[in-house]
Amino acid sequence: MKENMLEEKEKLLQEMKDKLEQMTKESELNQKQLKDKDTQLENQIKLLREKETLLEDTVKEAYSSKEQLDTLRKELQDKSRKLQEMMILLEQQKTVIISSQMS
Repeated sequence: MKENMLEEKEKLLQEMKDKLEQMTKESELNQKQLKDKDTQLENQIKLLREKETLLEDTVKEAYSSKEQLDTLRKELQDKSRKLQEMMILLEQQKTVIISSQMS
């Protein structure tokens, strides 16, 4: 009877040991998977930061281009206004010349 109990206890102990080993293996696998996921997330964060930097640079370039366009627009408006003034002066001079020739 004692021998039977001892065998039962040994069997139970072996089962517990086997379960513990299996749980340890599962835990190690889970830890490896978590580490892999963590590495993937770190890489994704790195890529997102690089993309964010590129996007910021693109936005800066866009603002710079807009400022350049605004400057060119103002210069063009100024030149157009000056051209109109010159045309008015030419018309006035033309009128003066015509009227002096008629007299």
